[in-house]
Amino acid sequence: MKTTNILLAEKAKLIFETIASMAVHSKMHRSIHSSINRKIEILRLNFQYGDPIAKNLIPKIYSDELGITNLFRIELPSFWRMLYTVRQGQTETEIDVLIIDILDHKEYDGKFGYKRK
Repeated sequence: MKTTNILLAEKAKLIFETIASMAVHSKMHRSIHSSINRKIEILRLNFQYGDPIAKNLIPKIYSDELGITNLFRIELPSFWRMLYTVRQGQTETEIDVLIIDILDHKEYDGKFGYKRK
């Protein structure tokens, strides 16, 4: 059985820490923070938990700048999203799940080119 390592990219780590600090005073941020922690535990058990995003829909910022070839989306409370990629770990028995972004609905729509009506 393969071991799943959960890693956070710098941007995702910064956003996660910001949400955690805001969770002290905000019920919404507390809900998002709690959900992220639950989803991370789910990913440890099933790295394919998220919704796969078609390769042709992966934003250039992820494919060109980060070399991402697969992308998954997990929905969070208050229309937030967590994006991650799966890659081979350092050994044949490891899988790395790299959380690359945690974003709100407006930022998500912007990155994926969705326009508001």
